[in-house]
Amino acid sequence: SVVNAATFAVTPLVPGSLGTLLGANLSGKLVSVTFDGSAATLLYVGATQINLQVPASLGSKTSATLVVTVDGSSSAPQVVALASVWPAIFAGGVLNQNYTGNTAATPAKAGSILQIFATGIPASATVSVQIADRKNLIPPYAGAAPGLTGVQQVNVMIPADLGAGATQLTVCATAGSQQACSAAYPVVIQ
Repeated sequence: SVVNAATFAVTPLVPGSLGTLLGANLSGKLVSVTFDGSAATLLYVGATQINLQVPASLGSKTSATLVVTVDGSSSAPQVVALASVWPAIFAGGVLNQNYTGNTAATPAKAGSILQIFATGIPASATVSVQIADRKNLIPPYAGAAPGLTGVQQVNVMIPADLGAGATQLTVCATAGSQQACSAAYPVVIQ
């Protein structure tokens, strides 16, 4: 199966973002993955999993044919859905301003910055965040995560008057005429 690398859910993949292939017999001496003939950048290759960066050259296509080749043997072609934007937050991908993971043991302070790590947000996208009932929070930074291929970082300030407790956030992005929001992600505010 072909899944989103952040959530392992079957979602459309975004050119330039990360995907994961799950299957059997995926490792060998020579391994490649192509989308409509364009080579993906492989970040990890194992017997049952390949992590990759979807070729940015796929641009505004809505689907592509994926082929895995291992030591000269190619898989059957598989059609994969593509989207211009599809935010997905990585598990453990929300950090507090002091770089600790956001958990019940280490909640974020109201008025501080949350760092969100996701894939599926192109550089050209307009990004907003919702925390609890606070919609359209504009991040002071939304762009490439330094040193992490295919990963985007979204920094957002928690409203200073937001009440303490467990809540959820979503990241929304718009690219061209398409808008998508991430699945809700649990966060804890103190």
